[in-house]
Amino acid sequence: MKTSTWTPLVAVTMAALPLAASGTMLTNLNLSGVTEYEGWEGLTAANNPGYPGFFDFTDPWPSPIAPSIAGSAGNAGFDKVSGGGYPASQSIYNFTAPGTFTVSNASPLAGLKTVALQLDLGEGDSFLLGIPVLNYNGGSQAMSPTFTQSGNGPTSFTNPQTGDPGTTTLFGFQWDLSSVGSITDYAIQWTADAHVTTYNLQLDSSDTFTGNSISAVPEPSAYPLAAALAALAFVATRRRLSRN
Repeated sequence: MKTSTWTPLVAVTMAALPLAASGTMLTNLNLSGVTEYEGWEGLTAANNPGYPGFFDFTDPWPSPIAPSIAGSAGNAGFDKVSGGGYPASQSIYNFTAPGTFTVSNASPLAGLKTVALQLDLGEGDSFLLGIPVLNYNGGSQAMSPTFTQSGNGPTSFTNPQTGDPGTTTLFGFQWDLSSVGSITDYAIQWTADAHVTTYNLQLDSSDTFTGNSISAVPEPSAYPLAAALAALAFVATRRRLSRN
């Protein structure tokens, strides 16, 4: 698996609430070939009535949240699988429990060869408890991304515990599906730690794979990103050992 470097997953407890959402696409990946785009923003209680709230934050969602950014194909849904996560005043907020989420597409682009996911996250106890995985054609292949990247996110927020301002971290993941064959459906699943907030997410796909597209995700202003890959590998190894 080819990877770029990562931002370190620093363990800091933050209930990060954004001041504003991006309102537009995240990073433009400029995929070649025939492409499809899905984007989510405004993941708030006001925009998603009928979803769990603060007092029942671990309850299941009634339905996936549909893409909301102009230009979205409208074939994918963003859903919670388990754990914490509810539409709060400005974002999806996990509160005190990690949340497992998925974006799924039951009607993907014909001749699908690559998929890329971007997550715009505010830091909680950490960011992600493992690298997102992709399953296709109703299976459970748990396919790791071919390329990973993270950097400075577009969303400003204020730490409600300290009052300090900050910006989100943008995570990017891309899968090379050119050797898979026909894909009739796919789903990408990830787990975000307690107190993580999700402001925006974006799904891009193409019928052509030409290499690493998420290198367009902006590099961070400080810290080597390799430390995060080490942290995620440690979490995955610890979980495997605990099951043995």
